[in-house]
Amino acid sequence: MKPLVLTLCLALAVHASEQIKIGDQAPTFFMKNMNTIERQMIDVAGEIEKGNGVVLSFFASWCVPCRQELPYLQRVTDSLKTVSLIAVCVDTVWAEPQKSMITSMNFTKPVLSDRMLIVAKKYGYTGKLPYTVFIKKDGTVSAFSESFSEKEIPQIRTKIIATTK
Repeated sequence: MKPLVLTLCLALAVHASEQIKIGDQAPTFFMKNMNTIERQMIDVAGEIEKGNGVVLSFFASWCVPCRQELPYLQRVTDSLKTVSLIAVCVDTVWAEPQKSMITSMNFTKPVLSDRMLIVAKKYGYTGKLPYTVFIKKDGTVSAFSESFSEKEIPQIRTKIIATTK
């Protein structure tokens, strides 16, 4: 009985530690950029060290709102210059459908494959897509978004601009 109780306590402690909130320091990670031939390593901390805010967008190839959100995020972050956009694919594989989606959108930002949801879980992903995390230049989480629609564009733009502070 004691080993079971200990295991449950450890599981709850690990789960609780993954509940990221606004104001928390953004978790760090290193992953390969699937959107380039050379597959360079990408990390949030490196972008923050450059003086950039970060928009971390979790998506899946089958998610229609994700297909709308990613090009919008790219346009806005390109116009601001001090905000980096990193897309994280949560599909179980990185294959032709995902590559085709990215290519068809002319998406040029880093795309990471998180098929085991390791990074997604660190950032509080609960299964809703698109899931976007906004990280300020000081490395703290400033906002979250769990959807995308035309009516939400002003709020999302405001969240992106807040990452520059």
